[in-house]
Amino acid sequence: MRKSAVLIVLLLAVGSVMATAAQAAGVTREQLDEAITKLVANGELWAKDEKIPAADLADLKSLKFDKASAPAFSAALRGMKRTPAGMYAKARLIEHLQKSDIETLKAILRDVQIAQSRARNSYRNFPPVSKSVSASLAMPEYNPRLTTDAIMARMASLADRREAKKERDLVVAKQNEAAWDIEQAAFSIIALAGTRSDDARAINVMMTAERASDAAFVTVAGAYIAGAPKMDADRATRMYMMLRSYANRLRFANRKNYICKGKPVLSDQVTSTFTSVPDYAGIKLITLMNKLVPVAKNKRCVKIPVPTPQEIKTHNTPKKKK
Repeated sequence: MRKSAVLIVLLLAVGSVMATAAQAAGVTREQLDEAITKLVANGELWAKDEKIPAADLADLKSLKFDKASAPAFSAALRGMKRTPAGMYAKARLIEHLQKSDIETLKAILRDVQIAQSRARNSYRNFPPVSKSVSASLAMPEYNPRLTTDAIMARMASLADRREAKKERDLVVAKQNEAAWDIEQAAFSIIALAGTRSDDARAINVMMTAERASDAAFVTVAGAYIAGAPKMDADRATRMYMMLRSYANRLRFANRKNYICKGKPVLSDQVTSTFTSVPDYAGIKLITLMNKLVPVAKNKRCVKIPVPTPQEIKTHNTPKKKK
């Protein structure tokens, strides 16, 4: 009896270990394809600005990415279409990937960078609306000589024209939103798992965006501020040095509105626009550098006092002549 009991216990233990190992194993290509099919279906509804039923939402909690599953994930990213629905699916997958360990992130990093680069080139501007077209989309003035039927016909025609404009703009809006989500998630991964050359490229993207008043500046800086504590000392030191000249130049730069093409403001009458993100370039850069200091552990990397908005205002206010 005792031997049988011991054998049963051992079998149960082995079964438990095998079940745990199976649960912890990386995602297979079949599982990934199934998840992508659901994500794209979700994206089709999202692209039409329709609510995705809770029961139809893709459940990504069971997808466990590891180094061994990197090839399947990479192939999946490369195979996704650049439609709003496809980009929506790609954004959700890369967001989910952020929860993986550092070795997995490094294994998939190159494909994440490609996804980010393509997303950066996917932004579109809204079709411009001329003054005459804008006037035709405005609510007509009340004319007492028109019959009720005539008024209703005009209102119906106006509603059709506005709806057509909305549909055109919605395609642009959704593509930009998905591109923005991809970039945010991708830069978070790059900040965590990137190399020195990746950091140099990220700084180039960040500072080019800053000059263009593009909110990607805020996104990249924010990703590196969050990821700085997990860097190695060499990366942190080199990044600090690369940022120093930019921070000196922009230390007292006034607050700027950075245009975020991933956050549209739709209009049914005039050209649709984008939301702006207000921020201080100097404060952002110095905050990042100061996050790198304790990680770098290098005498050349010292903390810099972060200027306050009031100090920046005072610095840029012309002094009155006595």
